[in-house]
Amino acid sequence: MRVGALLKAEVGAGPGPISRSHDDAIRALDPDTAARWRSRDHGMTHLTCTYRMTMNGSLYTYAHIAKQALTNGEPLDPATCRTQATRQEAVRRMREFTEGCSDPHAGAYWGFDLTLDP
Repeated sequence: MRVGALLKAEVGAGPGPISRSHDDAIRALDPDTAARWRSRDHGMTHLTCTYRMTMNGSLYTYAHIAKQALTNGEPLDPATCRTQATRQEAVRRMREFTEGCSDPHAGAYWGFDLTLDP
C-alpha cells in the first residue's frame, strides 16, 4: 500500500465522520451520558486528509482523520496533510484496518474504509 496524491485537506467543525461503532457506543449509554458525548462531539474540529491510495494494484480514495481538537483549542492546519509523518500514519492505519491489505472494507464499522476509484 502507498499514499498517492493528496486530493483534499479540510478542517471541519462539529462531529467528524461518524462510524457505526460510534453510533453503537452512544446508543449503549444512559441518556445523560449520551447527551454529554454528543455535546462534546459538537464542540470538536477535525482535520481530514483525503488521499488517493494504491493497494494491490487498485486505486482507492481514503479520508484520513489526521487530527481532532476542541473548537476553542489549537487551530488545525491543512498543511499537516502534506507532511511525511501524516502520510505514513495514513498508510499504517490502512494496513491495520484492511487486515494487511486483504480487505478494503474490513475497518468500515470503525470508520476506516477505502472507496474504489472509478
